[in-house]
Amino acid sequence: MRTGTVIDLFGGIRGTVFAVLASISLAGVLVLGALYKLQGARLDSCTAKAGNYQATQDANGRTIDGLRANLSAAIKRNEADQKRAEEAGTAAEKRRNAIQAELAETQEALAHAYAKSPTARAWGTVGVDRDIADRLPRPR
Repeated sequence: MRTGTVIDLFGGIRGTVFAVLASISLAGVLVLGALYKLQGARLDSCTAKAGNYQATQDANGRTIDGLRANLSAAIKRNEADQKRAEEAGTAAEKRRNAIQAELAETQEALAHAYAKSPTARAWGTVGVDRDIADRLPRPR
């Protein structure tokens, strides 16, 4: 039976079915190979992106660590400045209290001197002449 058809070319129906199945299988393998190659390229791209992401995160982590260190140093400086300010305030308060105590003692001694001597009282309550007061140095 020689009809000159494609079926005869493959050796009958059985051979033709085998050739068609083999062609479909080959096409499937080629498609799977192309998909594998495409997925491999995507995987490489994702791996590169993940590497870039990790490098960026590492850099961000170092930046955050640096900022934390700077903040910690600023806090320590601020605490030291605050402590010095408190110490200066305490010292100024002590000096003010000492001056007030000295003033109170002086006023008490003056009151005692005025009470003891009417002449001292008269001398202490006399105002300064304007011409003399104008010649005195003024505090700056």
